[in-house]
Amino acid sequence: MRRDLIKSVYKRGYKMKKTVIKTAVITLISLIALSAVLITSLTVLAPRTLAGFFRNAGNVKMSSFYSELSYQKSGSEEDLTDAFSDFIALKNYDKIKKYGKDLSERSDFDEICERHKSASSLLKYKDYVLGNLAISMYETKENLQSIFEVCRKTTVISYQKNNAFESLLYGSSIDKSVEDLTTLKDELDALSEEYPTSSSLVKDIEYINDLLGN
Repeated sequence: MRRDLIKSVYKRGYKMKKTVIKTAVITLISLIALSAVLITSLTVLAPRTLAGFFRNAGNVKMSSFYSELSYQKSGSEEDLTDAFSDFIALKNYDKIKKYGKDLSERSDFDEICERHKSASSLLKYKDYVLGNLAISMYETKENLQSIFEVCRKTTVISYQKNNAFESLLYGSSIDKSVEDLTTLKDELDALSEEYPTSSSLVKDIEYINDLLGN
């Protein structure tokens, strides 16, 4: 009798355990399915929201995917600048070049630069965009003269620190090519006639001379 009671209790416990496990599995599957539906919906309807979520979580690879998708859907300034910055963080030179050109060729590019002006930053947004564009163009083997045309847009009034020529010099692999360094030096030498009092320009030319062993 006691044995039968124990068996009965064991069976009830076993059935209850199975029920609990089954309920938990069904709940888990339902949550996964709901999450998949939610992510799919957000991907289609609000990719910018997902881009911001992943960016805040530190997952730039996923945020770049969604910011690019959002820009392709909206064409907005905000999505373009977000995608551009995400790909800079990833050092994806092909994408930096693509969206850097999209950004710099917009008719309202100067206004965008004004809106992104920061009193706490030593780097002007225009220099940030064109400097990274110049780096990406060099790393993807574009013609040097085309790159210089981009760089010159940051030295129209003066040759100041952090311009696109400096980004190219210090941020790309140009220092590994004697021929390209020499061509860059010739370009800066020509600029020194236009801006003879620029200390930044003097330092950059001296740096190239050191690299070339002059």
